[in-house]
Amino acid sequence: MSLHYARMVIELSSHKGAMLSSIALIPEPHLAATLR
Repeated sequence: MSLHYARMVIELSSHKGAMLSSIALIPEPHLAATLR
């Protein structure tokens, strides 16, 4: 996991803590597509 990806997850967790566990299971490319 890249530092940028880890930081993005941390920022998301501050807004959507409930989704953090789900985000951890999503591959990085898919996560980027989901955030769009």
